[in-house]
Amino acid sequence: MKLNTISCLYNLDYLRQIPSNEVDLVVTDPPYNVSQKQDMKFDGRIVTKNFGDWDFGFDPLPVLKELKRVLKPNGQIYVFCGTEQIPLYMNAFRNGKGLPADSNARQRHPHNGQ
Repeated sequence: MKLNTISCLYNLDYLRQIPSNEVDLVVTDPPYNVSQKQDMKFDGRIVTKNFGDWDFGFDPLPVLKELKRVLKPNGQIYVFCGTEQIPLYMNAFRNGKGLPADSNARQRHPHNGQ
């Protein structure tokens, strides 16, 4: 892999080009799957919460598998996700479907950092 370059590829295609045990740190902000097909009513107003097709039905497990492969044994990963997705990522980390069970996966509250 060439250092200090920007690539525009589908994430799985890019990850598959990276050799195993190559990466020290991963910071990722996957789709949240929070879009709604229908407009919502909130406080007397109509709210559209549709961010596009990319925000529906994202399956993070194939990406987690590749991240596990490219991450060095002592590497770190930080995942930004919606509150509803925290259990999905935590279960993937603990069940070995994503990152190793001994990874220091922790849930941090977005407001107080604990």
